[in-house]
Order: sequence, then C-alpha cells, then structure tokens
Amino acid sequence: MSYWDEWEDRRRRRRRDPFLEFFEEVQRMFERLFEGSMRGFDDWSELSSGYRLDRRPGVYGWSITIGPDGEPIVRAFGTPSRRAVVREEPVPAKEPIVDIFEEDGEVVVVAELPGVRKEDIKLNASGDSLEIRASGSFYKVIKLPSRVDPERAKATFNNGVLEVRLPKK
Repeated sequence: MSYWDEWEDRRRRRRRDPFLEFFEEVQRMFERLFEGSMRGFDDWSELSSGYRLDRRPGVYGWSITIGPDGEPIVRAFGTPSRRAVVREEPVPAKEPIVDIFEEDGEVVVVAELPGVRKEDIKLNASGDSLEIRASGSFYKVIKLPSRVDPERAKATFNNGVLEVRLPKK
C-alpha cells in the first residue's frame, strides 16, 4: 500500500464532516446524471430514423435545502435531459420550477410559468397535494408537506410567477 493510499484510508476512518459528505454525494449525482444523459446519444443514427433533436429551451437541475433534521434534501426539477432526442409525437408538458415552504400557518408554493397567460392556468388542490396545469405546456402534481384547507387557498400570478398560499388545517 502506498503512502497516499494509507493517508486516504486514515482520512476515511476519521469522523466524517456532513458538509463534505453532502458535496461528495452531489458530485456522485452529477456523475450519474452525465453518464445517463450521454447514454441516449451513443447511436446518432437514431436521429436520421424518425427522431429529431428537440431545440426548445429547457431547464433541468437540483434544488438543495436543509431539512428539519439538519440533513440535506436534494430534489430534481425541470425536464430531464434525456428528452433531448424525442419521437415525432406530441411533446409532453414540462415540469415548472417549483419552490415549497411553510410560513405563518400556510404552505406557500411558488412556480415559474414563463410565457403563460393567467387565464390558461388551472389549479386543483386537495388536502395533501396541488396540481398545476398551464395551457398544455406545464404540468406538475406537488406533494405538500402538511395537510391544507383547499377551500381557503389564494393564488396570485405576476410576470410568469405563480404563488399559491394554502392555509394549514
């Protein structure tokens, strides 16, 4: 065993820093994502046999928050990159970028819906979820962190940003 291998082994045996572990896990996630996204492009001949490149803009990424127990929570958002190559069929709705938080006895959901008119937004709330539909281009069902009263929900839409306030039960 080399000096560097022994050093690395000693370093691993020491108490782990949760912050360092978190970023190592994020790095592993990026590596898996990159490997998975490149898998769809191994055979470029697919592009000439009924496939086309989807050139519409899209967003995909991660939202990283710290949970109540102090552990990091990593959530994916947006449209996965594997949709870069799609069949010549109707394109499914994209997931809007969504942020969920609790504030003053309410669950607040903020969603980005660029290019959507207020009249084209349909919301359906139940006790533990919120469904967002926007003119066929955006769709997402959100699991809420607490039970809510959907009858008293209030929504505002301004400059492509939807904010829904749902009072907790």
